[in-house]
Amino acid sequence: MTAAVTWRFQPQPATLQLHLDQATENIRQLETRLVEVEKKAGTDSLTGINNRHSFEKYLQEVCRSCKREERFVMIMFDIDHFKQFNDNYGHRVGDLVIRNVAQLVAAELPAKGFVARYGGEEFAVILKDQNLDAGLAVAEHLRQIVASRELRRGRDGSRLGQVTISLGVAAGQAGADPETVVERADAALYRAKGNGRNRVEAASA
Repeated sequence: MTAAVTWRFQPQPATLQLHLDQATENIRQLETRLVEVEKKAGTDSLTGINNRHSFEKYLQEVCRSCKREERFVMIMFDIDHFKQFNDNYGHRVGDLVIRNVAQLVAAELPAKGFVARYGGEEFAVILKDQNLDAGLAVAEHLRQIVASRELRRGRDGSRLGQVTISLGVAAGQAGADPETVVERADAALYRAKGNGRNRVEAASA
């Protein structure tokens, strides 16, 4: 009677280590790609600042995580007479105006400031741990900084005019409804535009 033969595979330690290293590297590459995808998903491609999706997510977190009595401020602003830049100089100049304003505002915000492109030439800023008066002061600073710059064409230095922004400011607090805060800031923005542009308006209480 022939004895049964049992095959037993004894893997080589070196082979196992090679497979483990490869799997670890694959996971690392996937994690890196995921971070890049998430960053792109939250970044506006034209300006390099946060996009609207990122803004809405952040606003929800702020409204949910604020402790009782903590406040925050939202500033909505857009570029005055933006259509004229597109009509007079073309969309490439219009894109340049949007990008320059976005980067200028981002550089001038307080440490806890969050800025996003809300859509087109409209932007949104969130300031944590700030009250309405502080928010109005920041908004006025941003208005002055933007208005102090003159747009020039890069290749010949020709003047393209002054860029100004109109801003609306609304205060929020713990448990606030995100959409309501946006609506109040947006209403203040449109009041600023209706009152002559290049100005700051506070949302009604």
